[in-house]
Amino acid sequence: MGGNFRLATRLIEHQRYVADHARVKAYQQALVEQIHPGDVVLDLGCGTGILGLLALRAGARHVYAVDEGPILQLAQAIAQDNGYADRVTHIRGRSDNIALPQPANVLVTDQMAPFGLGAGLLRYLRDAATRLLTPNARLIPQSLSLCLAPAQAPEAHDRINTFAAGVASLDFSAGLRSMQNMGQNTRFSAAALLAPPQVAITTVLPHPRDSHQHAHLRFCMTRAGVVHGLMGCFRAQLSNTVMMTNTPCHRHAIDRDQLFLPTGLMQLAAG
Repeated sequence: MGGNFRLATRLIEHQRYVADHARVKAYQQALVEQIHPGDVVLDLGCGTGILGLLALRAGARHVYAVDEGPILQLAQAIAQDNGYADRVTHIRGRSDNIALPQPANVLVTDQMAPFGLGAGLLRYLRDAATRLLTPNARLIPQSLSLCLAPAQAPEAHDRINTFAAGVASLDFSAGLRSMQNMGQNTRFSAAALLAPPQVAITTVLPHPRDSHQHAHLRFCMTRAGVVHGLMGCFRAQLSNTVMMTNTPCHRHAIDRDQLFLPTGLMQLAAG
């Protein structure tokens, strides 16, 4: 029961990924640009294995598809159904706990959280670069930019304030304080943004130039409104010419949540 439930949950998640035409097209274009004939590819957190199969189609010789979940069984079946079973080695486990028969010279992954960095992404990429990749391996994505914009998010704001009034005459202010200091995955529309998103930091993968980056941003409000917090999103540079983003106002945005970072209410004028 537990394994089937986990598989069903992952399958629903990955159904969204494979149905996301903007995402698939971006990776397909980047892989065609980045893959050289005979490349060995590490597909990190492979899910259904689609990125590894696209790498093979682009000319890779072999793919090592790594995932720690039961969805790996589905990835094996999909590789078999598409005639790639002999060119994909599926490895179940976390990438920092496995070894490869040979180092890969390309790493491809889509482990980006709503705000780009998440799920230990940097840690896994650094480990892979140290143990699993050739010295001059190519990474897809090459870099991640984390972007912020002031936004209206009344529903997310209301969720935080569920704790403000207490529950059943009990004091839940500790929950309120915790919620005020954490982000929430939220889906923003372009209309919710009160200023264009700005890049806060850019992280070059797998080794950022500075692991303790900070930013000072100044926004020009395009219209007046109540700011409930900041919208956080990412731009992933998949290759020299291909960029993928979940920025709500981008015409080719992928189907992925953004992050709501509460700031407290601010009534701001345009300008």
